[in-house]
Amino acid sequence: MNKRDILHEVYNKKLTDQQARDLVEQAYEANHIGKLTISAREYASMSFDEFTALTFHNLSFTDIAKLRYENWPYKCVTCDRNIIFGPNGTGWWIYRSQLIRGKLIRNALVCLKCADVLAGIFMKKKAIAFKKLHKKRKNKRRFVSK
Repeated sequence: MNKRDILHEVYNKKLTDQQARDLVEQAYEANHIGKLTISAREYASMSFDEFTALTFHNLSFTDIAKLRYENWPYKCVTCDRNIIFGPNGTGWWIYRSQLIRGKLIRNALVCLKCADVLAGIFMKKKAIAFKKLHKKRKNKRRFVSK
């Protein structure tokens, strides 16, 4: 198996998202059994951050290709801090869709500090919703006849 620039092929519509995923899975399996001496990331010609977006954040190859060739952001969309990529970088998180400054942004890239704040807001809303649901269930139990 020779190295391929899979994101370039997806961006130019030579491969579908599913075909690209299948190729990377085949490379992973070949590496695992010793038939491929390079990693699946190296086989796909993806950077550390692109592969992280694929495997950890579960972005599609199409979305990652758009980030690579159109506008991989280098600033947090919420606080405008610079984001340093790579294994020794500042860290980042991708939100599928996020309402920021009144605009719905798809695949919003945020720094880890803002990710913690957004996660805290999300968890607080979830806890409030859970308490309301629990309260409704408690009230229903009171009026059930035996």
